Amino acid sequence: MQERRKQVRKEVAAGQGLTFFVPGDGERHLGIIDDICDDGLGIAVEGCFTPGTMLEIVIEEDEQETYLVGEVRWCEPDEWLEGSYHLGVATRARMVT
Repeated sequence: MQERRKQVRKEVAAGQGLTFFVPGDGERHLGIIDDICDDGLGIAVEGCFTPGTMLEIVIEEDEQETYLVGEVRWCEPDEWLEGSYHLGVATRARMVT
């Protein structure tokens, strides 16, 4: 997979789950965080999302919830798992990890 970020990646607990919603579709989607950088997230998901799609993201960790709003910047198929994709999501607020 081609590296698209200019920022330095931050370490993340492998497999940290999250929930996200696409405003207006009424569905709850699940994803796994691949990586975090200062301006966004890499997320593994089932199904493809169009660049420009807005997401409402909830990350639950240690009984705390972090809410983010982000925009899908790119979507690429997973090389190994059919039907799975990797999303690059730019977040509106900088994340602190």
